[in-house]
Order: sequence, then structure tokens, then C-alpha cells
Amino acid sequence: MFRVTASCARHRPLHRHLQPTAPLNRGSTIIRRYCCVTAVMDQPYGRWQSLNTPQQELCVHNTLPTGQSFRWRRTSSDTYTGVIGQRVVQLRQLEDDVHWRVVARGPLAPESGDADVMRDYFNLDTSLKTLSAEWSSRDDRFRRIAPCIPGARMLQQDPTGVPGTVGCH
Repeated sequence: MFRVTASCARHRPLHRHLQPTAPLNRGSTIIRRYCCVTAVMDQPYGRWQSLNTPQQELCVHNTLPTGQSFRWRRTSSDTYTGVIGQRVVQLRQLEDDVHWRVVARGPLAPESGDADVMRDYFNLDTSLKTLSAEWSSRDDRFRRIAPCIPGARMLQQDPTGVPGTVGCH
């Protein structure tokens, strides 16, 4: 079972039940405590899947901790855990790809839509290489900065979720 509870000094306890992808056993651990959210999960998680995108197109280290979203936490040197819609997701940056897995989902988040949600969230149908080349040809400052932040992308977030996330921080 996967359990997410939300509470803090400013809020009354709120319990959200998510459909688990792994059962909650005696050995469960709290993986992250956010301002209002404590996520508890267990091993084994769902299997890792590839986004099939090189680091020049998506680098989670240059995208997630930039202030665009406060729903992501670095949980190891190469792994981030966060929320996309009704899915709790882990992302792992590899040298030539990004792997992901859903560790829990809400009742309105079918497994069949996971890959599309990931591609949409990171806007992977848009070529960052093409945009960077165009912007570099038009802007001298961008041309100097772009090599320092390969794979940095704008996230496509649900606009109704952003104010609530910012409000907690």
C-alpha cells in the first residue's frame, strides 16, 4: 500500500489515498517529508522505463531544481521523486537517457497514460537542440549560456496545481 498524508501547522490533516504500485509492508520507509506531504512507500517499485531522450534534450539536474516546480526532491545523487498530476514519479538521470517509474497513482491516472504524461510534462515533442540553435543565432548571451545548461527545459505543468504548490513554500 502507498500512503500520502498531508498536514502542517497551518493546515488540518488531509489524507489522500493513491492506488499503489507496490504493497506497504512492515519495512516501509518515509521517503520524503514536504511542507504538507509525507510520502510513505515500499520496495519493490515499478520497473524503470526509458524516455529515450539524450541529456542534451533533457537533463533533470538542470530542469527540476530551477524553481519552476516545487514538487520535486532529490532523493539520491541521480534520482528525483515528485508528483505529476495524480502520479508519484521517480526520475533517474543516466549519461545518455532519463529513466522513470511511477511508484503510486491516483484513481484517475490509468497506467496506460503514463508514458504520454511524462512526454507532455517535459514537452519532449519539441526539439531543444533546434530551439537552442535558433536562439543562439539571435542572442549572444544565450549562445554563451546554453553550453552551461544542456537539457534545461520548461515544464508543462497543470496551471491549477502551481499556485497551491507555491503557497506551501
